[in-house]
Amino acid sequence: MPGSSHPQAIQDHHVSSTFPTTSHVIEVRSHTSMSKQPSSTVVCASSCSGEPSGKSVPLKRAFSDGGLVVPLAKAKRASASDDESLVSIREVEYPDHGFIATKQLSEYPVYAKHEYTTHDCSNACPLGESQQALNAYIRTAHSPLVLPLLFGWYRQVKTTGKGKKNLKKVVTYFTPCGKQLDCIKDVYDYLMLVGSIVPITVFTFEGDVELTNRFCIKKDSVKRFDEDLAKKILDKPYARYPIFNCFSDSLPDSFSYVKKITKSEKVVRLLKEKGISERTEGCGCQGTCTVNCLCFNMYEDERGYCYGRLLRKQNYIVECNDNCKCGPSCLNRVTTNTVTFPLILYNYPDKGWGVRALCDIPKGTFLAYYYGQVVADSEISEKHDKYLVALDFKGAISKDDSIAEGEGEHEESELLNLDGRRFGNIARFMNHSCDPNVFVQVIQREMFSGQIYNVAFFTARNIGAGEELAWDYGYEVGSLPNRRIICMCRAKYCRTYML
Repeated sequence: MPGSSHPQAIQDHHVSSTFPTTSHVIEVRSHTSMSKQPSSTVVCASSCSGEPSGKSVPLKRAFSDGGLVVPLAKAKRASASDDESLVSIREVEYPDHGFIATKQLSEYPVYAKHEYTTHDCSNACPLGESQQALNAYIRTAHSPLVLPLLFGWYRQVKTTGKGKKNLKKVVTYFTPCGKQLDCIKDVYDYLMLVGSIVPITVFTFEGDVELTNRFCIKKDSVKRFDEDLAKKILDKPYARYPIFNCFSDSLPDSFSYVKKITKSEKVVRLLKEKGISERTEGCGCQGTCTVNCLCFNMYEDERGYCYGRLLRKQNYIVECNDNCKCGPSCLNRVTTNTVTFPLILYNYPDKGWGVRALCDIPKGTFLAYYYGQVVADSEISEKHDKYLVALDFKGAISKDDSIAEGEGEHEESELLNLDGRRFGNIARFMNHSCDPNVFVQVIQREMFSGQIYNVAFFTARNIGAGEELAWDYGYEVGSLPNRRIICMCRAKYCRTYML
């Protein structure tokens, strides 16, 4: 509602440092000069304009908003100047109603550097992990990275080197007992030694990540507000996804917010016929997993997670699940044992709804799974081709590209898709970008199959507060007849067209 407030995201005051808009004129290139992208993954179907002329072709790899649909018949008739006029909407400037505010770390209830006295660290070390400190985090903190500070930790950032090109920010953590830790491995070893409940994902040695930055929106600029996209169904009290519309009084189309994927009746039958079922086995590791872990040994890539973060995309990751005996501190439980980074849903006048970061987020951080209903290709309607993610990502475990239905020469192949139109979560609103800051990772957690798996989103680089989170849908321009979508990502090297 207009005038409503949110304790973290709306501030009724002004600061001199405003968040810059990314709107700028982008050169229009010819269709033939564009490089082709991988044909897997998805494409955006926009709500910015009507359906194209001619027979409708479903966007079976469709996702969220982020582009302008153009009738192909008009595009074929258009001259070079006409083509430029079609993309002129990308050059329209519009205000960004957000700004970056900072909060001094000393303002938090618990924040002090402790003097170190020589001792052997053990579970007798003071940790400050009280319910009072946790309540203070829920009430006041804008970033999970502040949580250690409320528990008595101290984070120090020093700039070293000479000259602008050689400057480097070096991060050091000091424990509640005063011990100095200079790398993420030392932090993890300390957490295990003293039996801390603090997850490793709330620590970062990225010097460019500012713990004090938070994205705010002035109250008087909000025309429509809702406190939580998830309707408060998430387990954690601080896991809220507020909705902001500064340009109209509309909210996103109605859908059911879910916390896991569901399957259509046809998909359940196809999986049963194929002999694909949920994982019933788990590792027998005690505490945290080692190199002998059953799940680790299912990897193609030995690197996997790096102390709670995924620093580069891999073919797939087999993550420990509910059947495993390892504890919550296991380094192979990243997507389920982490503190949620706050995100907001923000309406853009040219590309619709998008997801923005409320605080700085380090590289390799897990953001969300893409949840929805798993459906077969034959269940996709031409009228409802948005919010679809095809489960055809390269690097899947099995070499089979589809699930076969029937036998003999008339065998029918079915590709499975994640449909987020009726059932979904915050990830369904992530837009496309030709210069993405988010990447997709295949996670084998509930199942171990190349046909059905979890689709997870991780940050590809450090994310600044207020920055939109977007990934490359990877669709091939010109691959669908009667459809053309102008890209609205406004990246410096935008490919102009998404489809």
